[in-house]
Amino acid sequence: MAATRFSTSRSPDLVSLAERMERVRNDANRVAFEHTSALLRTFEDAATLASEVAGGGEAYHVGVRELARRAHIDLTASVLNLRSIVGRAL
Repeated sequence: MAATRFSTSRSPDLVSLAERMERVRNDANRVAFEHTSALLRTFEDAATLASEVAGGGEAYHVGVRELARRAHIDLTASVLNLRSIVGRAL
């Protein structure tokens, strides 16, 4: 029965493949961070807008103001949580 022999020398193709994989992983992490940062900015903007509508007085229907008030509370909590998560990831 023939035994399979594995080469102990390092193949240049394997090294370049590993380097390429590392670059792709780093690029994916960078893009994910950029996307998460965009989400955070959007949440911050939405929380600000919700606060403005909630405090808009009689110009807005009472149901709209109440929904905006609750959205502001939820979005503010989400912003704090997301900032915390992103801060731990760095």
